[in-house]
Amino acid sequence: MAEELEVVVETFPLRDAGGALAVRTAGYGRDLPQIKHVGTFGLFYQRRLARMAGFDDALFAPDDEIAEGATWNICFRDAAGTIVWPSAPALPGVSAALIQNGLSRLGHKHEVRSVTVADLPGFEAAFASNALAPVRPITKIDEVEYAVDEETAALLRRAHDLVPEERV
Repeated sequence: MAEELEVVVETFPLRDAGGALAVRTAGYGRDLPQIKHVGTFGLFYQRRLARMAGFDDALFAPDDEIAEGATWNICFRDAAGTIVWPSAPALPGVSAALIQNGLSRLGHKHEVRSVTVADLPGFEAAFASNALAPVRPITKIDEVEYAVDEETAALLRRAHDLVPEERV
C-alpha cells in the first residue's frame, strides 16, 4: 500500500548566512549521505558540539576523510588554482553542482578527489556552499587557518551564476 507524502516545513530567523566560517572536524558521517532525508539529529548535534567548542559549524570527516559540512558542501583551492571537491560520500548539493558546471563552462580546472584532514594545511583557501550562501569563505578548520580569498570567491560566484534562474 502506498503511503501519502508528508511535508514538514520549519521557519526560523536566519543566522548570518554570508560571513566567513570557522569549523571543526567531526568524525561523523551522515546516514545515507547521498539521499536528502529528515534524519538530521546527528548532523545538528555535531553542529551544536562545534558551537559549544567556539566554532561556527562542524565539518564531517569520517575516518579522517573530508566529506561535507552539516548543511553545506565544501571545496578548496590548491596552490595551482585548482578547485578541489572531496570525493567522500556527501549529500550532493545543488549549489555545488551549479558551481562545478559553471567552472567547466569557464574552462577553470576543478576536480573531485579524496581529501583527508592531513591534507588541509596544503590548501590555500576553503569555501562552503549551500542554497542560502552559494559561496562562503572558511577561515579556519580546526587549527588550520585560511585567508579570505576574494578572487576565488568571485570566480565561484561567477560559475554559480552562469546557470540562469528559473521561475518556480
